[in-house]
Amino acid sequence: MDGRMLVLLPGPPHEMAPIFEEQVLPVLREKAGSRALRTRILKIAAMGESDVEQIVAPIYKAFTNPRTTILGGPGQVELHLTAEAASAEEAEARIEELAAKIRQAMAGRVYSEDGRELPEVVGAMLEERKLTLAIAESCTGGLLAARVTERPGSSAYLDRGWVTYSNRAKIEDLGVDAALLERHGAVSEEVARAMAVSARQRARTDIGVGITGIAGPGGGTPDKPVGLVFIAISGAAGDRVRRVHFPSDRDRVRYQSTQSALEMIRRGLLRLTPL
Repeated sequence: MDGRMLVLLPGPPHEMAPIFEEQVLPVLREKAGSRALRTRILKIAAMGESDVEQIVAPIYKAFTNPRTTILGGPGQVELHLTAEAASAEEAEARIEELAAKIRQAMAGRVYSEDGRELPEVVGAMLEERKLTLAIAESCTGGLLAARVTERPGSSAYLDRGWVTYSNRAKIEDLGVDAALLERHGAVSEEVARAMAVSARQRARTDIGVGITGIAGPGGGTPDKPVGLVFIAISGAAGDRVRRVHFPSDRDRVRYQSTQSALEMIRRGLLRLTPL
């Protein structure tokens, strides 16, 4: 087709990946001849695609090789840098020249360049520092704990978690003051902080996390709309509370909440400016 190759592959990644690597990639390499093509993916969490674009566009538009593609997803933005050169080393050097400028402009926002996702990056940081973690979740319903345990060996740092969905559970299981709930409501900075502190103290861990919010689709009010979430961390990663609003569907609200919590831990451990 005008010198181009069209390849049709199955959709499921577990089917597509081996077929691509075993059948398609060798053909592409043969057609490319001695030219080398390399790609690096820079991953940025808890930042909108348009915000990332505004910062990095003036940088990557000055380069024709590598080419840059921006992909946005829930709680994450990816920058795909692809370079072509006479050798793999030259292609990597071209990528590094652009990546270094992006890193400098993004000031600690790039969390991965080696393919790892945020739970794996944060897990490795906790394990290296021999720190332990306890989690108290409300609107995320255990999703943060589930994502943390995706990494093999997570028992080295995750001690325990609570899903305290009701006010009664927050009071009975975490010891959150009933008067605090009455005064500020379950979805509040004060309750998120109390959940994080209590999780850390009760589990005797180094870090505690508390998440409370309104995942929707119902339950919102003008003062506290659907998508409003408070995320708190306490202990060795700092004492911080973040108020975020994710105007999206239930699944995305929950996922983006866990992504923000993980990024708060990462930035806290690196002593970066709070989000």
